[in-house]
Amino acid sequence: MPLISIIIPTYNRGHIINRAINSVLTQSFSDYEILIIDDGSTDDSKNIIQPYFKNTHVKYLFQENKGVCSARNMGAKNSTGEYLLFLDSDDVFKEDALKNYSNKITHDKPDIIYGDMFFINSKTKETIIKKVRNTNGKIEGLGISIPGTFCLTRKLFDEAGGYDENIRFGENTELKFRIEYLNPKASFLDQPVLFLLY
Repeated sequence: MPLISIIIPTYNRGHIINRAINSVLTQSFSDYEILIIDDGSTDDSKNIIQPYFKNTHVKYLFQENKGVCSARNMGAKNSTGEYLLFLDSDDVFKEDALKNYSNKITHDKPDIIYGDMFFINSKTKETIIKKVRNTNGKIEGLGISIPGTFCLTRKLFDEAGGYDENIRFGENTELKFRIEYLNPKASFLDQPVLFLLY
């Protein structure tokens, strides 16, 4: 059983999904599995992903188009890791993200871990760091609203009820509220784990 299950939902992103997958496969940490949940893509996504099938870390699952929340829940249901880490198919992990998450798991045994992120302007390439907590140690507004910047136990995800499949916008923020209501033990990496282009 791997320590971390990385769940990548995708829909018609064959042109960019290899970036997300490669950002996991090139990590120095290796105790993970990747679940790629194809949410009914009609482009060449499967052909793009197929070369990764030979990698023992990678699992590919297809479902009829039901939305990203359903795809994430399907990934969680079919995963085997102790911790769950969601990654959108158009984002990229920093090269040491999994190592930093795993070190925090080893040392703190938290229910949930938060990491910072790089915001990159796709036109100007201007890069800023968005921190998930302020100087008082409290979680900022984006504290769990970007997949890839939080890693949580399967137990906590299940207790919170997973993603609400009726929501089409702001689903991560809504999940955040339900998770915070459970008062989980939280840890912070205080360093970026994700590159997000906007």
